[in-house]
Order: sequence, then structure tokens, then C-alpha cells
Amino acid sequence: MTEHKLFPHTLCLLLFSLIGVSIFFFGYFPLNLSHSREPVSHQHHPSVPPLYDKLVLIVIDALRYDFVLHPNSPMSFVTEMLSNNSARCYTGQSHAPTVTLPRIKALTAGTVPGFFDMIIQLSSPALQQDNLISQLVTSGNHIVFYGDDTWIKLFPDSFMRQEGTVSFFVNDFTEVDDNVTRHLPRELASKDWDVMILHYLGLDHIGHTYGSRSELIGYKLREMDEIISKVFAAVSGERSVLVALGDHGMSVTGSHGGATRDETWVPLLFISSLFNREVELSNTDDVILQVDMTSTLAVLMGVSIPVDSVGVVIPEMLSELSEQ
Repeated sequence: MTEHKLFPHTLCLLLFSLIGVSIFFFGYFPLNLSHSREPVSHQHHPSVPPLYDKLVLIVIDALRYDFVLHPNSPMSFVTEMLSNNSARCYTGQSHAPTVTLPRIKALTAGTVPGFFDMIIQLSSPALQQDNLISQLVTSGNHIVFYGDDTWIKLFPDSFMRQEGTVSFFVNDFTEVDDNVTRHLPRELASKDWDVMILHYLGLDHIGHTYGSRSELIGYKLREMDEIISKVFAAVSGERSVLVALGDHGMSVTGSHGGATRDETWVPLLFISSLFNREVELSNTDDVILQVDMTSTLAVLMGVSIPVDSVGVVIPEMLSELSEQ
């Protein structure tokens, strides 16, 4: 008799446990009821022509916000461009998990990926939702890519020229970047591309191996600064914009993945010879969401904003647009 009385209570406890586990599972690993990977050209289309004919996007893995915005930053060229109003730099906030795959998805689709993306980090299947890369390709832009091969897996058949580097040999922070930079002389001399994407991994590897306070961090930042300077010098005579940013930051120990400020705050740097140098960048403590980059880059390049994007256009970039 006692066993019969306990059975309903046990059943209720099991039911509530299943409900609790389900809530936890779908909260941390939400289903992505995503839409088609095909670009949606008739929605969210900017009402203005492209401001720029050429875009260079440089992703520096684990570039923390203070690596660029600190008064004593070793990135002297970037500091000079900011001081003479030839560049705009914002503090961007990425969402956890702060690992590369979901950060690339956030930058290109304008969505906030969940923790499930950490599980599929190793396989990196093709992105099955409307995104900035597909919008650029559909609009007739030719894209070249060099760097972290996650991009090639996410966007197969999207790049006219490409070469990937592997992100899991964390003790290599020299050759992994040299294999990106060695393509620059040819590409900067070429006139057949509209968008160039570079994804450097060396800074992230130094952080994982030696921590964020290693003297090698300064060496790598100076190297990245020289690359930004070289690329800008090559494209500044055209209607171009160079965007350099971090996909995520790094903690003091050089790790990332969590939601601390050092892991989530990154610089969002825009450099263009078309910027109005008479207009000073207003000092603001506002933080720009990383997902806003999708909408901003789409509008600047005159393509449709991906249909799932939750970001907005950075207001000052629109003011730059209205002044041209």
C-alpha cells in the first residue's frame, strides 16, 4: 500500500526533473529554427547606393579592446590615424561563448549564436542561414579570403581565391600569420576583387601559450599594425574602407570562452580616406554590439541586411554616409 502511495510522488518528481532539464537544455542550446541559407534580397535593403566600392575586413583573433584603445598601445599607425580623425574606433561587445565559430556567425549573420556552437566548433558545417557573405556574392562582389579555415567551412564556394590556416596548433604564432600575409603583395596589386577578408590567429596563439601579459603580445600587435598600414596604403586611393576588429578578447591568462569584459570587449576599427577629418569622433562610453557590424557593413557595401540580423547600423557610419 505504501509503495502505491509513493509511486505518484515519484512520478511527479521525475516529471518536474524532466521539465527542468528541458528548460536548461533549450535555454543554453536553443534550436536554431533558421531560415534558408539563400540570401533574401527584398527585405531590409538599404535605400542608398554603396558608399564604398572596396572593403577590407581584417579579423585579428583575440584582439582585446585595450590592445588598440590604450594610450600606450604599440599600434602606432592606428593611434596616428585615430588622432588625425582618419579612423573611427568603437568598443564592441561580443556575446558568450567567446570562441571563434559563433563570433564569425555573429559578424556575418547578425545573430547571437548559443552554446551549442561550441559543440560543433570542430566540424564547422556550412552556415545555413542568410548572411553577409552570401549577400555580397549575390550582389556581384568578388571576395578573396586568407586565414582561419573556419570561414572556408562556413562559406564554401564563396571565395574567388582562398587559403585556410589551421587554428589548433597554438604553439605556432609566426608561420600561421605569415601564411596569410604572403598573399598580400599579389592581392593588393590585383584589381579583380571587391572584398578581402583576412583572419590572423597568431595573437590568440600567443595568449593561449604565454598569457596576455607576455612581451610577445606587443611584438604581434606591432606586426598587425604594420599590416593594417600596408593594406591601407594600397587601397586608400580608391573608394575603400578598411575594418579591423577582434572576434573576441582574452583574459589575463590568455584564455577565452566566457563572458568577462576582457573576453567580450573588442575594438571595431574603421579606416578610410573618405572620412570627414573635420568631424571629430565624439567621446562616448557607449558600447557597440558586435552583431551591429553585420548591418553596418551591409549598408556600407550596398547589399541587403541578412534577414535574421538583430543588429542595427552604427549611427556615426550613417552620418559619414550622409556627408558624401
